[in-house]
Amino acid sequence: MSDMWKNQQIQRIGGHPSTALDDTYTLDTKEVLKEAWDMVRTTKAPFLMATFIIYVIALASSFVFPALDIDVNDPNALDAITLPVVLGQFALQVITAILFAGMISMGLRNAVRGQRAENGARAIAPNNTPMMVFEHFPTAWPLVVFELIKAVAVLALAALGLLLANNLGVSLNALMFLWIFIAMTFSLGLIFSVQLIIQDKLSPVKAIRVSLTVVFRRFFTFLPLYAFMTLLAVASVFTFFIGFIWVIPLFFNMKGILYREIFGIEAPVTNGEDS
Repeated sequence: MSDMWKNQQIQRIGGHPSTALDDTYTLDTKEVLKEAWDMVRTTKAPFLMATFIIYVIALASSFVFPALDIDVNDPNALDAITLPVVLGQFALQVITAILFAGMISMGLRNAVRGQRAENGARAIAPNNTPMMVFEHFPTAWPLVVFELIKAVAVLALAALGLLLANNLGVSLNALMFLWIFIAMTFSLGLIFSVQLIIQDKLSPVKAIRVSLTVVFRRFFTFLPLYAFMTLLAVASVFTFFIGFIWVIPLFFNMKGILYREIFGIEAPVTNGEDS
């Protein structure tokens, strides 16, 4: 919490972790999308400028860190996974993850700004700026651990697939479909992990456990929502990326609203009669 708000009363806006874990919260995904879309017009500029900053940093980093280039049809592809390549790719993954955590925080602020607490007090939040993508670097260790857990899981799955293909003669192309399915399912289960780490200060392991629990209890509620956002992203590519002007802020605002509605977001508030 910023020092400028340290003397303000803090209240949780929206849902609560207890109702999230008990699976007793209410969620209207159509209303979530509608609210997120209504925010796009007034919130897109900081998101787009932040995205440009991340793109430039990721592009520059790609020239520094060695790339991972594997031929899925080569049974000796494991030889390409050397320590420098693994460390370089992990460093790039961590840097971009911390930057994207800043954009997630921007969505959280948008989700609570002007919202009412149970006692009628109105939540206040600072206006977003593009430089907020850097806000989590000073306290990045939990995010680093989270990315390490994800990287180990991905490498373990990839190594297992390559070993099965090499020793049992199983086609890598056949295993690829299974690997993609597992990876996408696992990724969907982690959609609240970063928010739980940066907003509610959960440990990475606990954040993963809580996110997986909440998502998989209502898997077919979240799956269409994220499938829809994926389709919008794919469609944006065919508009020469112009569509991302709206899709990027829509996505991060949606993530913030989802988290508010399910877990709630602690935010400074003003008295009811002042708002």
